[in-house]
Amino acid sequence: MKKQKQPQRRENNPFSSSPIGRRSGKDGIFLRILKKILSKKVFLFLAKAIGRIISTLSKYAGKIVTYTLNVVLTVMLIGIITGSAVACALVIYIKNYVDPVYDIHDLRTDSSLSTFLYYQDKKEDGSVEWVEWEEERIYGTENRMWVSYDEMPEDLINAFVSIEDKRFFTHPGIDIRRTTGAMLGFLTGNDSYGGSTITQQLIKNVTGEDDVTIQRKIQEILRALNLEGKRSKQEILEMYLNTIYLYNNCYGVSAAAYEYFGKEVSELTLVECAALASIPQNPSRWNPASNPEGNAERRWVVLEEMLKNSDIDKTYSEAEIRAAQEEELVLYQGDGENEKSTKVHSWFVDTVIFDIVEDLKETYGYDEQTAKNLLYSGGLSIYTTIDRDIQAKLDEIYCNDELFPSHGVGVQVESAMTIMDQKTGHIVAIIGGRGEKTTPLGFNRATMADRQPGSSIKPLASYSIALEKGLINYSTVLDDTPFMIDKEEGSTWPNNWNYRYDGLCTVAQAVRDSKNTIAVKVVDLIGVKNSYNFLVNKYRLSSLVADDMNYAPLGLGGFTNGVKNREMTNAYAAIANNGVFVESTTYTKVLDSTGNVILDKTVPDSEIILSEDTCAVMTKLLQEVVTSGTGTAVSLRRQVDVAGKTGTTQNDRDLYFCGYTPYYTASCWVGYDNPRSLTNFTSGQTRVAAATFIWNEVMTAIHQDIIASGSVKKFSDSLTKNLIPRVFCIDSGLIPSEICALDVRSSNRFATGYYTLSNMPTETCNRHVAVSYCTDTGKVAGPGCTNIRPAALVEYSRKFELDLIIPDAQYTYMRLPLGVKYSKDPSQSPYIWAYEPETYPGRSNTRTQANAFCAYHNPELCE
Repeated sequence: MKKQKQPQRRENNPFSSSPIGRRSGKDGIFLRILKKILSKKVFLFLAKAIGRIISTLSKYAGKIVTYTLNVVLTVMLIGIITGSAVACALVIYIKNYVDPVYDIHDLRTDSSLSTFLYYQDKKEDGSVEWVEWEEERIYGTENRMWVSYDEMPEDLINAFVSIEDKRFFTHPGIDIRRTTGAMLGFLTGNDSYGGSTITQQLIKNVTGEDDVTIQRKIQEILRALNLEGKRSKQEILEMYLNTIYLYNNCYGVSAAAYEYFGKEVSELTLVECAALASIPQNPSRWNPASNPEGNAERRWVVLEEMLKNSDIDKTYSEAEIRAAQEEELVLYQGDGENEKSTKVHSWFVDTVIFDIVEDLKETYGYDEQTAKNLLYSGGLSIYTTIDRDIQAKLDEIYCNDELFPSHGVGVQVESAMTIMDQKTGHIVAIIGGRGEKTTPLGFNRATMADRQPGSSIKPLASYSIALEKGLINYSTVLDDTPFMIDKEEGSTWPNNWNYRYDGLCTVAQAVRDSKNTIAVKVVDLIGVKNSYNFLVNKYRLSSLVADDMNYAPLGLGGFTNGVKNREMTNAYAAIANNGVFVESTTYTKVLDSTGNVILDKTVPDSEIILSEDTCAVMTKLLQEVVTSGTGTAVSLRRQVDVAGKTGTTQNDRDLYFCGYTPYYTASCWVGYDNPRSLTNFTSGQTRVAAATFIWNEVMTAIHQDIIASGSVKKFSDSLTKNLIPRVFCIDSGLIPSEICALDVRSSNRFATGYYTLSNMPTETCNRHVAVSYCTDTGKVAGPGCTNIRPAALVEYSRKFELDLIIPDAQYTYMRLPLGVKYSKDPSQSPYIWAYEPETYPGRSNTRTQANAFCAYHNPELCE
């Protein structure tokens, strides 16, 4: 239910609470213009002119006459110049800051009209044609709101005009008397004098603009004058009475007639008409349902005004009005016969309705109810983007309870999914919940729910941005170690999902294994502000707030509110579409009842947000997630190229999988409506794979016809066609050197990376250093060792405030400062004595570190 704003109390001091005391920015501009015009030079000129006039008059008149004329002329001239200055300032202000031209798109709706939806039907020969989606037709009776002027009883019109705007049929859109009174009240901080005519109220109701500023009031007045030149009084009154708010979620007299009296508007009695006309000025105080006494009091006033206004034509006799004032108002109790019917539409149509209402509001400045009235009862034709075959398969899978995990506690695990064509931005299928849909315009988890994306945010907030800025490439090596350490608590942050740190790690490995540490460190390279701004302004994630401009939300996907499933799909689609973000849409165009296009998305809003090179490398990274990483539950990869990313949150409250093929992009969320752990399922898939498994079921089903055709597109056809494979050293991410093959672990320290010309490594590995190994002790040789063999370690040093276990610490090499000795304890880092007390280089969890120094042959160099 829409809440009605309560009248604000104002203090006696006009400058403490009046509009003058708290001017808006544009009101301040008006006063600055006026100040410039009334400058010191103007008053000097004025004083000289008055002086000359007075001097001349003094020669020909007596002192009394002269004094009188001095006063009169001074006041007159000051008034003329000041008035001219104000008028000039007003003209400048209106020209620059006010839009006086206004018309209301035809708001007439008719419950006998239906809104038609169309979809493209695929023919066997490959052609398509637009076909009406008959079972999803939106009938005007779903929203019985609009009533024509001719159907309105004369009592209703007289009641509203008498109490709201008694000179409505004679003024040009504004009532000079009421406007003057209202402006005086505005300047003194007293807004009890209602100055708005019915025309002005209509504009305010339809646009939703009701802020108390000079700019809005001037604009409203000029728009009212403009509108009256384009629309008849009957049209204006019809639109006003069909959009006015009458409490209890009733917009318009038709809805109110059903709500309060259970009847058609044409059947309303005099007292019922007066009861409805009593509501608008203060709906919560004067509605007959929750405040019958208040309505009766106001109703008496309305009827009294109707009597006064009929003095000339004698529409009402005094006896008739007195009888109505004494008549008891009987309210409808609601036996169900007159309730408005509400059809349960599909999830897709619910989304279409939501999209069109929002677009009507944005395009034409309508408030929500006006937009809904036009959608339901305007006889529109909507050309949708649905692929009915894909939607049917999605619906079928979401009705199969066996595919979804269960705790066995009677609370259903929920899920949502959006599927779109990344090239066009068309949403081809969408679902907002499990099972058969039973609620009209219910809670759509795909478009309304803000849930945590977990690690599925990493490609968006971290890796793609860093690739775009040239900060990383496929093989860039970063350290899988804590980003932050709390020495007092003995804790580290962030932890990886397996609660271990692996040390030096390529970007490819970090994405594949969903390393939290690397994602956070890449965000640090980008800068949290840059990462946040890219998510909001480029990927267009609308639910983020300023508090999300931090490492945990951006690196790990734990936002203040969360993200929407539809928006995650749209963001991944930009990567799948070679860096072009195409705004998702559920329709291509909307026509009004006369065939005019009122909304057009045949060419949707699009923007290049990433380079093709970035998207090619990002796609290759995400392919490895499903082939050998956390997304291996996607078996579709064996038949169609798939790239994607899993997402889990703390305590597994939300599960995500976002991914794409050469054809479609989709995101799947799984979780409880009231977030709770998904850790221990009694049936269904394992916790990590739940969203991935469902995504795979749906996407496998919708690609079957493509697979059966025998002609399946590949990423290499377009998206990754410019990638160049190159071998790199996995410890440096650079071109391998001969020394890399001497690594003490094995000669297999190489991997194949994928690059474009813009991000290919050009330097040779500078991290492997040649060392000698004592073959007698199996440790790093010193001068005293005689039996040695060539080897290599990785020159890399770390410094922690805790003694951390890092598996690759034993393969690192450090050049010790002069005079510092090696540790003779083989289980410790050989470089421990080079560190300050209570600081550590990290060590491997083994009795003998691979980089331990040979103390047996070189005791003088150890301690």
